[in-house]
Amino acid sequence: MACKILAFSTEDCPACDIAKPIVKKIASNAGIQVNDLDPTNEIEIAQIFDVNIMPTFVLLDDKGDLIESLEGFVDEQTAQNFISLAGSMNKNVAVC
Repeated sequence: MACKILAFSTEDCPACDIAKPIVKKIASNAGIQVNDLDPTNEIEIAQIFDVNIMPTFVLLDDKGDLIESLEGFVDEQTAQNFISLAGSMNKNVAVC
């Protein structure tokens, strides 16, 4: 299992509509899977990761453990820095 990002958002979230494509593009370029989740439908998972703000992006390592989470609007540089944390977990490859 490789690193992945859980992308929590709701349909009525304008910041989500802007931030999700940015995160997905950078994650895709890094070979990281992004799973979309609606916290109103995935209540238990949202509670595990203490999701209270939309959007929230949760970066998990190859074992499913939390590396970092990112809340609120995300610009391209912030997303790049966030996703680059996956590469820092394994010095031999670009991503987990």
